[in-house]
Amino acid sequence: MAKICSNVFDDLRIDGQDREHLPEMITLIRAMCAKGQTLVDAAERVLVGQE
Repeated sequence: MAKICSNVFDDLRIDGQDREHLPEMITLIRAMCAKGQTLVDAAERVLVGQE
């Protein structure tokens, strides 16, 4: 992920020059978001005593 995102963000903007890297970057970030949401859900269950 760091390699793909660094290819996109090396010039501090997302533009047409990044087009070839964007599909993979989008897929990776969406997967990270989904995993993050799973962790949040698990943590919230523990907080309310439903572990």
